Amino acid sequence: MTLHKMFTNNMVPQANKPTRMFGEGKGKANVRFLSNTYQSHADGERWEILLPPMPYGGPYEMQITLDGEIKTLENIMIGEVILCAGQSNMQFAVADSWRADLKDPTLPFVIVQIADLDYMGEEWTALQEAQKKAVSLIHNARFVVTKDVSDHTNIHPADKRKASERVYQVLFLGGQA
Repeated sequence: MTLHKMFTNNMVPQANKPTRMFGEGKGKANVRFLSNTYQSHADGERWEILLPPMPYGGPYEMQITLDGEIKTLENIMIGEVILCAGQSNMQFAVADSWRADLKDPTLPFVIVQIADLDYMGEEWTALQEAQKKAVSLIHNARFVVTKDVSDHTNIHPADKRKASERVYQVLFLGGQA
């Protein structure tokens, strides 16, 4: 039996939501975390254990036993998880697919506006408008304006702190950015 490679030391499960631990193989799986033990027996090629929602905290240690083989994960923090996709990995940003894979139909999506670029012309402006329109078409999606924090010569804003503060405001404070 194996543990999926995304479960490692220093991981951050999402606070206040169930956490799915999973991997491949047949047999008995146990997860010991926060003084509780959770079990699963897999007859198929995949095992899964659903941990209950957990409050913010850490660092913690998790012990996973797969058919008698023990693996310990250290420095686990329970907190906020934000998965980011940019122009180089946009193929991953299909909301329905991610929600299905993560078994979370209400997973929020934030579309961060691409920066203004002086040399791109009307097509670029049309792309920015399409991003804005996508928010109205994707359930539980939000839009963050960043064209005012870019230097108009580079697609990546130099002031990443300002852009990240706006994402935080939209996701966690319920604000508009």
